[in-house]
Amino acid sequence: AGLTGHARTTLLAVAADMPAPEALTRLNAMLRVRTSSERFLTVAYLRLFPHPTTGTATLTVCLAGHPQPLLLGPDGSVTPLGRPGSLLGVLDTVELFEQAVELGPGSTVLLYTDGVTEAKGAEGEFGEERLAQTLSGLAGRSAEEVVAEVERVVLDFRTGGADDLALLAVRLVPDRVP
Repeated sequence: AGLTGHARTTLLAVAADMPAPEALTRLNAMLRVRTSSERFLTVAYLRLFPHPTTGTATLTVCLAGHPQPLLLGPDGSVTPLGRPGSLLGVLDTVELFEQAVELGPGSTVLLYTDGVTEAKGAEGEFGEERLAQTLSGLAGRSAEEVVAEVERVVLDFRTGGADDLALLAVRLVPDRVP
């Protein structure tokens, strides 16, 4: 929690007008100086730019060792977002990529920790495919409903020990800007 808080504060201080890969590269350099290589971070750095006149938005995604967020379309399609990049705090040089995606009304973006996909049940791991299938059936639901239902399905599936389980959904509401 302390490392995450330090990272959040650092990004707020240095990243306002900086491209995400550059901001995360700076954060990595600070982590390398201040922590041991056994302490690392995964980061999903997203920025949302609403277009009020069209009801759409541009989302930029930069991943540093974090699972790819999933885009749930209004039609139930599920698409992974972003390109995987290096963990932060481990290597002196990191590879990071930024992707821009256009979101239409009714689109939902789900971010999650690996505790979701790595949840252990009688059938093995919950996995990315099961997560995508679960998410696909939630098109048109509110962000709160998406998070609650994914959490319920994962907890019902899970039989083993508990890993971190964090979910965040953002939905572009039709006829309104988020």
